[in-house]
Amino acid sequence: MLYTLRSLLALCTLLFAWAAVAPSVHAADGEAEWIWSPSQKRNEIPVGSCFFRKSFDVNNAEAAEIHLTADNEFELFVNGQQVAKGTDWRQLQVHEITELLQPGRNTIAIRVDNKDAGAAGLAARVIVKQVGDTFEGFSTDKSWKTSVREFENWTAPQFNDKDWVAAVSYGEMGDALPWGNEIVIEGVGARFAVDKEFEVERIMRDDEVGSLIAMTFDSRGNIFASQEGGHLMLLTDNDGNGIHDKATTYCDKIQNAQGLLAIGLRLFVVGDGPEGMGLYRLRDADRNDEADEVVKLLSFKGSKGEHGAHGLRLGPDGLIYVIVGNFTRADGTPTSRSPYRLWYEGDLILPKYEDPGGHAVGIPSPGGTIFRTDANGSFVEYIAGGLRNAYDMAFDLDGELFTYDADMEWDRGAPWYRPTRVNHVPAGAEMGWRSGWSKWPEYYLDSLPAAANIGPGSPTGIEFYDHYAYPAKYQGAMFACDWATGKIHAITFKRDGASYIGEDEIFLEGRPLNATDCAVGPDGSLYFCTGGRGTDGGVYRVRCNVPVGPEVTDMGEGIERALRQPQIDADWARAKAAGVRQALGDKWESELIAVATDPDRIVRERARAIDLLVYFGPRPNDQLLKNLATDVEPAIRAKAARLMYISDDAGVRTALTKLLQDSDPLVRRCACESLMRRGAMPAAADILPLLGDDDRFTAFAARRVIEQLPVESWSAAVMKETKPQAFCVGATALVNVERKPAVSLAVIDKSLQLLAAEPITELDRVNLLRVIEVAMFHGKLDAAKATQIAAPILAMYPTNEPAANRELVRLLTFLQVEGAADKFAAELAKADIPVEEKLHVAAYAARLQKGWNTAAKLELLKFYEQARTVKGGYSVDKYVEHFTRDYLKNLTMAERQHLIAGGDKWPASALSTLASLPENPGAEVLATVRDLDSRIAPKCAESDLYRRLRVGVIAVLGANNDADSQEYLRTIYRDEPEYRGPVAMSLSQHPGGENWKVLVESLKSVDGPMAQEVLGALTRVNQRPADAAPFRDAILLGLKLGNNGGADAAKLLSHWSGQAGTDMAGWQRWYATKFPNAPAAELPSDAGRDKWSYEELLTFLNSEQGKQGDAERGSRVFAQAQCASCHRVGTSGETMGPDLTAVARRFQRKEILESIVYPSHVISDQYAARIVTAGGKSYSGLVSQQANGSVTVLQSNGQKAELNGNEVDDIQPSDVSAMPTGLLNPLTLEQVADLFAYLGAASSNDVASRGSSTK
Repeated sequence: MLYTLRSLLALCTLLFAWAAVAPSVHAADGEAEWIWSPSQKRNEIPVGSCFFRKSFDVNNAEAAEIHLTADNEFELFVNGQQVAKGTDWRQLQVHEITELLQPGRNTIAIRVDNKDAGAAGLAARVIVKQVGDTFEGFSTDKSWKTSVREFENWTAPQFNDKDWVAAVSYGEMGDALPWGNEIVIEGVGARFAVDKEFEVERIMRDDEVGSLIAMTFDSRGNIFASQEGGHLMLLTDNDGNGIHDKATTYCDKIQNAQGLLAIGLRLFVVGDGPEGMGLYRLRDADRNDEADEVVKLLSFKGSKGEHGAHGLRLGPDGLIYVIVGNFTRADGTPTSRSPYRLWYEGDLILPKYEDPGGHAVGIPSPGGTIFRTDANGSFVEYIAGGLRNAYDMAFDLDGELFTYDADMEWDRGAPWYRPTRVNHVPAGAEMGWRSGWSKWPEYYLDSLPAAANIGPGSPTGIEFYDHYAYPAKYQGAMFACDWATGKIHAITFKRDGASYIGEDEIFLEGRPLNATDCAVGPDGSLYFCTGGRGTDGGVYRVRCNVPVGPEVTDMGEGIERALRQPQIDADWARAKAAGVRQALGDKWESELIAVATDPDRIVRERARAIDLLVYFGPRPNDQLLKNLATDVEPAIRAKAARLMYISDDAGVRTALTKLLQDSDPLVRRCACESLMRRGAMPAAADILPLLGDDDRFTAFAARRVIEQLPVESWSAAVMKETKPQAFCVGATALVNVERKPAVSLAVIDKSLQLLAAEPITELDRVNLLRVIEVAMFHGKLDAAKATQIAAPILAMYPTNEPAANRELVRLLTFLQVEGAADKFAAELAKADIPVEEKLHVAAYAARLQKGWNTAAKLELLKFYEQARTVKGGYSVDKYVEHFTRDYLKNLTMAERQHLIAGGDKWPASALSTLASLPENPGAEVLATVRDLDSRIAPKCAESDLYRRLRVGVIAVLGANNDADSQEYLRTIYRDEPEYRGPVAMSLSQHPGGENWKVLVESLKSVDGPMAQEVLGALTRVNQRPADAAPFRDAILLGLKLGNNGGADAAKLLSHWSGQAGTDMAGWQRWYATKFPNAPAAELPSDAGRDKWSYEELLTFLNSEQGKQGDAERGSRVFAQAQCASCHRVGTSGETMGPDLTAVARRFQRKEILESIVYPSHVISDQYAARIVTAGGKSYSGLVSQQANGSVTVLQSNGQKAELNGNEVDDIQPSDVSAMPTGLLNPLTLEQVADLFAYLGAASSNDVASRGSSTK
């Protein structure tokens, strides 16, 4: 089976890993980095110990500290003296070491024991201040030395660690995974940074509650908390001291609840329950602190993970609001009067570019949503959509809904990237999230903008603060948790027409601060819980230590207590207000009405009176609503407008309609939302004027109303509209409702007329272009059906407005307009255009198939080459790769061949061009590919870009069963050992014929995914080896691969032997029986006697330092290490052992190193050791029979024993190599590098054919 070319090229990163060293991440100056031995693979560290040293000079230490932690356990020494031990990596120990330092050389030595296979690391800050000097840092980084061997006196300053290898860095403490920001300073409260008037207290620990993902207070001030992957817990204050100290299971039938809402004796929960994922109602009828009733109200379809259903809130209308992530949807038909309806994708150019990493691919609109329902879950009414993955929502004091939505951090730097954003979400809101590159920009008139853009992060819980315990600036602020950056934001809002603008400040920071949810408690403190993704859990309280005066805390008596009750949206607060209602009895309603209508009362108290009537009844009557609708205060009129939907009274409906003409845009917007919710709809004439409202949110709400009216009652008026703003909003509604080609064409014609009018504002131009796009989308029009658009759109581009240019680029590409290519190229050539805008052009240019001349093509390809170097999120360069590949499909084969030929100048474009080739590009193109390889081969040492290109070349040549290309690859395999892995993988596409022997031979050296491909390919060939070696190589490879490919080795062994078996141990027994005289099929073991492990040496040799050896010095090392006593290089040395003159042309570095470290693992028959018995003595080594009958034995110590033939009693084979172990122990690392440089230099001038073994 042939692999597709694209699949092969997608594996390039894996293919060239054969010689790559794991990347070392260097942190910013000063902060400690997680480090480990480079000889062990990250996150696959075996059980065992690793030793670390850092030496530095001190004259006169005034102060010195070390802060350290290690995964799993550590032992710290300073100048040979044991200082401390640690067993919990989450605790950063702090030790004062001033008295242990001495003038001159000092050494920090640390032993770390990894108790469980997997992740391991050390992070330590070493801070020293010398007398009269500033602080110096010697924290863990790549300058620390490490060994996996324990040497005598290794903790002492005088120990020579020159031959220890440099550590590898996994990244800065606080950022590097899997530890993240979970480390806290042991016994120190400085984990959090907060203003001095606040203090943070931990009231529940991880071992008490586990990782928590949601919390809320109940009516008694207890905390309901949800465990990640676990049950619902109840946290209570057992001793009455005001601090929660007892955790019990409240319900074990619900797991992983991400939304909690307490209302009296009921707890509403979004979680995984007895009937699957859903909205459940729990009840503790007998008040024993355990749920005894679990009722499912609603189901969800889709994911139940991090992008599933989330938070719950009680709305100011008394309904339950649910927020849902973009991978999930409420399972039910939304009501016909849902404010959010008729959603659409909006993409003109299809197929869209989805995230190259696969995230959210195929997730349709509307993405994340908010809906409301009642306490029985009897309906689903969509409120808003187009969210990404907002975890929580909250209502402010005025009853306005807000969310804190997530970004797609992989898109940072792309024109479609949207940061984490605080959204004001009125009824019917479209927030514009779409998957891939299709996210709507904020300026689209058919969506709403953010109230505040925050930046990269991972939003979790939010809460509005309505208590007097905090300073005034926080009263009314929204607290918002950011899990990823370890912050809690305080966002204050200022009204801006019918919406709000948010201003952000950091309220609290922590290392770590993995806050998942927050809530305000009865004491007025902000409580938050931590956890998520298996991180440290707990519950914390942020208490203000500034006393509050009695003038603030005095709640008054009677109805005043309910009016002044803080945090009324909390269940504990509602319980107190309910107590006031009960005490007042019949006076409750009349006193609240009196407050609500009293113009001398402050607006806050009047609005609170209305809210109390909604929450506790009786709801405001019709007369009260009509009176409030004429109040002098806009906030009161808006409050009335929100509630008037419930009444069918003609007078109330008339008053509500009249509010559409209110002087305040907030009131007008609220009136629209109330009218669309239920009851008799207004006349179109009442709504049409609002389509041109100066306030964007009001106009948007008017559009939502008019979409519910009979289209014939308003369509003609929209088409006659001459003001661009009103026309654009109305036309958007018209095409969205009608979705007919004729209507869309009429709207487009009118839009073009308005675009041609002068003067025109920037906003109007952008809106009209968007209307054209939406009309084409809903009318399903293409260029042939809308020929009138091309010429004016082309003439308009480019403008001085980036937003208009973006929409013109979309339209020109969709319409495939001749002349657009030249203009795109000209824009890309300009130096003063931001990279994001150029990337937008280049993204769409990939889909423009007309009008490209050679100059324009080269300009676009030049930008694609440059764009790969632009700093951005994880997916940005991969998007660019996709754009490039798609564009290259438009090139002729001759143009592609030209690009390939220039690959030494444009390596990235050449690689993309290779991916665009058909399966059989022809002999001439393949010859060009081979020629390119010969030119870039020397450049591969310069950069990974050329290495990736060469691997792409190898993939292309292997995909074609062309005799010249296949032979060319076999030549690379023979002459360039370091490329054997990718060549073998490429040849595995055609594993028969001459390639079969090469693939069998490659079993000695391939690993990882390459090994799996080779094993699978050999299984498809009806050919089997006869001797033992290939079977042994397959078994050894299977043992190395383990769970990641061992089964593939077993399948090949079954194919070759005709025997069944999946267990490598079983195949080892089979092999021992089948080939009793062959070398054992066992992996070499590390006895721990050598100075370095094999892995340490291999990592060093593959590092930059290891590649800087000197061949001339290496020739002396060759003799010093006794190599010359057996081996010859050129004309130097003995010939008893294999000639090493061409060894680097025959074997990979790792194979040569393995032969030195494990000399008995593979022994050639030609150079197998013998045991000679003569005169009662035994001699072991390489045996040479001389012409005169005498026998020469070259022993492992380099000495020769000359024996007369008649003295020899017996000669027997030995399974121990004559080559001694530990040959490298006397050397330094620098000498090891020199030795390998010498062997490589000797091979570079040698053209001898490949031999069979180094032994």
